[in-house]
Amino acid sequence: TNPSVLLSTTQNPTNVSPFTVTAQFSKTVIGVDIGDFVVVGGTTSNFVAVDGDTYTVQVAQTASSITINMAASAATDTVGNPSTVAPQLAVTFDTTNPTAAITYSTPGPYKSGTVVTITATFNEPVKDSPVPQISISGANTLAAANMVKTNSTVYTYLRTVGTGDGTATVAMATAQDLAGNTVTAAPTSGATHTIDNTAPTAAITYSTPGPYKSGDTVTITATFNEPVKDSPVPQLSISGANT
Repeated sequence: TNPSVLLSTTQNPTNVSPFTVTAQFSKTVIGVDIGDFVVVGGTTSNFVAVDGDTYTVQVAQTASSITINMAASAATDTVGNPSTVAPQLAVTFDTTNPTAAITYSTPGPYKSGTVVTITATFNEPVKDSPVPQISISGANTLAAANMVKTNSTVYTYLRTVGTGDGTATVAMATAQDLAGNTVTAAPTSGATHTIDNTAPTAAITYSTPGPYKSGDTVTITATFNEPVKDSPVPQLSISGANT
């Protein structure tokens, strides 16, 4: 029976160089050496015979895509049967930090008590651990908090807005891509939102100057200091004389 061999590495993709490649034979073999590891996109060093069926080598990357091969007859078992061809091991080398775009379930500005879902959409899959975190600085701060996974690229956080006024800035933390690179703190979009807990004011003007008598028609104009919604419709009341 010919011995078979499987090539593996502990993390793929990886941001570590050199990384360890293990050749695991199905039984004890002899004749394995560093030259049996044929690498494209990297160089080999530190060959170790762990035991009769396990051998390791260090691979330093020279390209982002690396392949490791071990040809047929790289070794023989103790009675001379040559090893079979090992399945090729393809490794991706990645040192680029992932990024996240931020979106909100409803448009701002937001006031105290508003509940909004903040969604982070990553540009590539991220690991389940460490859990991606979000923090908010400026108006209405939030200490780093865990987000909830929707899928490997989408995480959410349910935010209840508190006190404060002004610009709130979102930052990402801890999330890692499959190679182990940590997310860029600044989101690519949606990094800021506005908190507004200050009531609007209105200045009142009249189409003609008073005093007025019964039957006079006057247009009363309210000019707000900021835009107001169409609904609920702004209302006016008068107390005292002529309620």
